[in-house]
Amino acid sequence: RILEGEDWKNGGWCKERFINQRAVRKADEIRSQLRRLCSQMASGRRLSCAGTEEEGEKLILQSLASGHVFNAARIGSDGKYRTMRGGTAVEIHPGSVFGRFGRFSEYIIFGNTEDGREGTVRIVNVSGIDGNWLLREGTKVFMKKGEQGVG
Repeated sequence: RILEGEDWKNGGWCKERFINQRAVRKADEIRSQLRRLCSQMASGRRLSCAGTEEEGEKLILQSLASGHVFNAARIGSDGKYRTMRGGTAVEIHPGSVFGRFGRFSEYIIFGNTEDGREGTVRIVNVSGIDGNWLLREGTKVFMKKGEQGVG
């Protein structure tokens, strides 16, 4: 909803709300691209992500999970996240929005990794997800590669 108004284009507005104006500008560009692509493909039909904002968020996260099956981690009994593939311990970057404001999630997906302190791997662009999405999407990915399915 932030992008619907023009207020975010004012640097002071973003600063007051601790919002990175450059990130919002990029999100607005991506949103415009998606709208153009959808309108080209819709051929006069109305396209919508979902009925409510929560349903839309769920669909977007499911889509991200399907593309980030190999960048998924689960929290261990020691309270640290470990990648699903390889079991590498990772820590959420302290500057990450998820690290500061995210809800606890047993499973997460991430976009990028970087070297952390003392040889750790830090992850950024983190989202909490439902583990069942990984099971469903992971099974599809591994079955396409001819590997054994999960379960």
